[in-house]
Amino acid sequence: MKTPFKVMTAAAIAGAVAVPAAATPAAAAATPDAIAFEMDGEVTVVQWEDYIDAIADGEGELYDYVMNASPHAVSVEEGKFIEWDDLVDAIVDAEEGTESADVLEDLAQDENTEFVPEETVNAWNDGMDEEVTVESVSAITPTTVEVTFNQEVEAFDRNDVTIEGEDGDRVFVSNVELAEDGQSATLTLYDELTDESSYDVTVESGEETLTDSFDFLYGEIAEIQVQNQTIKADTATEIEYEVLTDTGLNVTDSTDVTFNSTVPGSITGDEITLADGESAFVTISAGDETSDRFRVTANASEAVELGEYTVDTTGSMIDWDADDFEADYDVAVDQDATLETYFVDQYGEAAAGDVTFESLTPSVLIVDESTGELTPRTEGTADVRVTNGSVSEIVTIEVVEAAEFTNLSFSQDGDLLGGDITLNPNVENGQETVAVNLQDQYGDDFAADETLTVEVDGDSVDVTNLDNDSDASNGVQIDTGADGEVNLDLETVDGESGTSTVTVMNSDGTITGSFDVNVEEAGEIADYNIEGAQELDLNTSNTDTAETTALKVFPVDENDVKVSDAVDATWTITDENGDELSVSPVTTTDGELNLSTDGSGEVDLDTEGTYTFEATVGSLEVATETVEVVDTEAPYDVTQTDNSVEVGSTGGDLFAAVKGALEITQDGSTVDVSNIDSVEVLSDDTSVISEGGEATFTLNSTNTTSVIGETGDATLFIDSIMIDGKNVPVDFQMEASVTDTTAGDAPTLASTTVASDDIDTGSLEITNSDADEALDIVISTDNDASDGLDSSYTVENDVAANTATTLDYSDVFQTDGSTDGEYFVYSVDDSNNYEQASNTITVDASAPMLTSAAGSDATTILVSSNEDLANVNASGAGFTVTDGDSTDYAVTAASLQTGDDSVIELTVADYSGATGDINVSFTTQTDEYEDAAGNDTESTTSALTFTP
Repeated sequence: MKTPFKVMTAAAIAGAVAVPAAATPAAAAATPDAIAFEMDGEVTVVQWEDYIDAIADGEGELYDYVMNASPHAVSVEEGKFIEWDDLVDAIVDAEEGTESADVLEDLAQDENTEFVPEETVNAWNDGMDEEVTVESVSAITPTTVEVTFNQEVEAFDRNDVTIEGEDGDRVFVSNVELAEDGQSATLTLYDELTDESSYDVTVESGEETLTDSFDFLYGEIAEIQVQNQTIKADTATEIEYEVLTDTGLNVTDSTDVTFNSTVPGSITGDEITLADGESAFVTISAGDETSDRFRVTANASEAVELGEYTVDTTGSMIDWDADDFEADYDVAVDQDATLETYFVDQYGEAAAGDVTFESLTPSVLIVDESTGELTPRTEGTADVRVTNGSVSEIVTIEVVEAAEFTNLSFSQDGDLLGGDITLNPNVENGQETVAVNLQDQYGDDFAADETLTVEVDGDSVDVTNLDNDSDASNGVQIDTGADGEVNLDLETVDGESGTSTVTVMNSDGTITGSFDVNVEEAGEIADYNIEGAQELDLNTSNTDTAETTALKVFPVDENDVKVSDAVDATWTITDENGDELSVSPVTTTDGELNLSTDGSGEVDLDTEGTYTFEATVGSLEVATETVEVVDTEAPYDVTQTDNSVEVGSTGGDLFAAVKGALEITQDGSTVDVSNIDSVEVLSDDTSVISEGGEATFTLNSTNTTSVIGETGDATLFIDSIMIDGKNVPVDFQMEASVTDTTAGDAPTLASTTVASDDIDTGSLEITNSDADEALDIVISTDNDASDGLDSSYTVENDVAANTATTLDYSDVFQTDGSTDGEYFVYSVDDSNNYEQASNTITVDASAPMLTSAAGSDATTILVSSNEDLANVNASGAGFTVTDGDSTDYAVTAASLQTGDDSVIELTVADYSGATGDINVSFTTQTDEYEDAAGNDTESTTSALTFTP
C-alpha cells in the first residue's frame, strides 16, 4: 500500500523523492532542485542539498522550519515548479514499483504538465535568510590578513575588527579594504604577526558579530617570483618581485634581498636606473634562494595617446588632475587663447616630447604650429591636428561669436534678484542698494563702460544717487564703470506705499531690465518676529555654510509688516537638554544678538545641537526661535595601535605615551596625535595610575606626570578623546606599566687625571653614597645615560650603601694612549636607572712628542711639541744641538714660550757660523718636560732639523 505524501514527515519526503544510489543519469537529472514550503501564508524555497543536510543533522533553524512547514511545490528542473499536490497525485497514479525519480522525469518532459507560473516563483523567497559566517581567514603577508564571508556583508572599518593572539594581546588593524562584492576583506596590520601563533578574529558588520581563527606560520623562503620588466629611461624605478615562503606567505616587504645586475651601479636600494635603450640582466637573492635571471629594459617616455585637450584663456599652468578641472572646447572670435594638450606615455604618465599643431580649418581658426596659440577668424567648427611623436589626433574646437553686451542683471547683497524686493519705511530708513551688471550672451558679467537710462514707474520709491533735479519717471542717465557695474540707491518716499517699477536700459533702448519695489505700510504693533535664525556650521573651512548670524527682534503688525527697526531685547539661551548657557541671559544694546561658531560673536555656539533663543522685551517674553548648529567637517577616526604603554615612575609622560598608542585619520588623511587635547581615562589600579586617588580622570598635558603613582601595572579604559575641541567616543583598553626610574644617589669620587705612569700601579676610591640601596658602580665614556651606556665598565656590582669600592686603573686603561679620554661615573640600580657623579676621571697616558725645530736668532731655537707642556728643565738638560760637521752648540737654558705652552725656547751657543743644517735631539728626562697629566716628553727618534 502506498503512503499518502500529504501526511508524510519531512524525513519521509526526503526518502521518497530522493534518487536511489543506483539511479541512472537520466533519473539523477530528475532529482528535485528545490522544494517550496509554506508557513503562515508565506512560501519559502529551500534548496534540495540544504534540505537533505538539515534532515541529516536533525537540528538547527532550517530543520525546525521544514519540520513545521507544509510542502507547497517541488522543482522538476531549475526554475520550474509543480504543485506538491500534483506531484503526490502523479506518484499515487504511477504503476506499482515506479521510482519517484522516474515520476519527476516524466513530469518534467510531459508537455501537458502545468508548471507554477514564473511570476509566482519569482515572488517566492529564494530560501530562508542564510546566516552570515566567516568562510576563511588567512595571512597573505606578515602584515596582511584576508577574511572571506559566505555572502555579502555590510561595510565595516578598522575599529570594527579585533584580532587577538593566544596570549590575549591584540594586533591592531590600520586599514580595511572591503571587496566590491562585499564577500571578502583585506585587513592591513600595524605590526607583523608572530610566527607559529594562533589568532582569533572578530568582525562587527552591521548587526552581525562574525568570528573565526587562523594559524600563522611564516615558513622558509621557497621562491622569488620575477618577470622581465620595462622601465622609464633615466628614472629610478622600483624593481618588481615577490618573495614567497613554503607556506604560501608573501614576505616581500619583510625580507632583505640582494640584487645582482650586469650593469654595475645601476641598482640603489630596490630601484634600478638605466639609460634609454639600455638593458640589464638581474637576479635577486634572499637566504639560500635566488630568482631566475630576468631582463630590465629602459625606454624613453613617448606619447601613446592623447588624454585630454582644452582651450585655455588664463595663461596659467593647467592642473589636469585637479578635482575641479573642466575642459573647454570653445573660443570666442575676439578671445586670446591657447590650445593645451595632455598626452599619456606608455607608463601611464604625462608624456614628454614636443607637440605640434596644424589647423585643418584655417578659414575658421588659425593655430600656431609650435605654441598652440589660437587666432579665431570666424564662427564655426574647426578641426586641429595635434601631434606628439608618433601619436596624431584630430580635435574639434568651436569658434563662437565674440562676447557682447546683451543683458542686464540685478543683485541685492551679492544675490541675484529672483523677482521683486520689499522696502519698509520703518526699517533702516527705507533704504536699499541694488547692483546693476552688464552681461553678455553667455550669461557672464561683461566689462565695459556703458551709459544706462533709469526709469521709475510709481510714486513709492526714489533712486537717490541719480541727479536730484532729474525726474526718474522720465528717465535719467547713469554710467557704469569700466567693470560694467553700477549701484542704484533706493529709498522710500514719505507717505507713499505700493509698488514701483524700476527699469534700466541701454542708450538705444534695445536692452532692458526691470524689477518691482514693494513699499509696505505698517499698522499698529500686533506681535514680534525674530529674524536671522539659520543653521550655523562649526566647520569654519566650509565656504558654503555660515558660521555667524545676527538675531533681531522686530515689532510687526497683524500682517507681519515691520513697524520699526529691530528693538533691544534680553535673550535667554538654552541647549537641546534645556540647560541654560553660561552666557545667558544676554541683553542687546544695538538691536541685534551676534552668534558665531568661530568665537567672533557675543554668543559662541561651540557644540552641535539645537539651541533655543527666547527674546524678552521689557519684562515680557515676546518671541522664540531655534538655531541649529552642525558640523560638516569630516569626523575624526581614532584607532588604537598598541596594547600597552610604559612610563617611568619619575618624570614619566603618560599623556604622550597614550597618544603614541593611537592613530587619527580624517577623511582618509592622517592627523597628527599632537592635536589630541585630552583623554578620558578610568584606571583599575589607583595606586599605579590615578588623579589624587580618583580612578576616573581627564588625562592631558598638565597632569601627565602627576597621575603616575607606584611601580606596577594598571588597565586603562578610555571612552572618549578630545581632538581639536571635538569629543570623539571610543572604547579602548590598554595596559599601563609604571617602571622604576628613581635612581639611587650619585657616587662620589675625587676629580682625577690619570697619566701613563699611574696606570700600572694606581687606583681610585669611588663611594656609593646612597644611604639605603646597594648599587652597581659603572664608568663609561658616555655622558648621556638616557638610552643606556656605551662602552661601559662595571667597577663592582652591588656596592653596599655608604660603602667605597676601588677602581684599579690597570683593569681598564692602557698605557699606549688607546684608552685616553674623559670617563663618567654612574651608580646603577636593578632597574637600570642611572645617576651620574659630578666629578669625572680624565685619562691621559699619551706622552708628549717633539715635532719640529726652528731658529729664532743665532742663539735661540724654538722646539715644538704636539701638546702643551706643564714644565721644563730650566737648564735645558736633555737637549743636544749640532751642525753638519757634528759641531756641538751648548744648550744653556730652556723655557716655555710666552703665550704658547707647546713651544720650548732653547738658549744655545752662537751657531751663526754653523756648517749645514742644525740638528736638535732630545732624551727623556724623568718628571721634567711633562704635560698636564705628568707624562714625560718622549725622546726624539731622529734629530729635528732646520736650515739656519
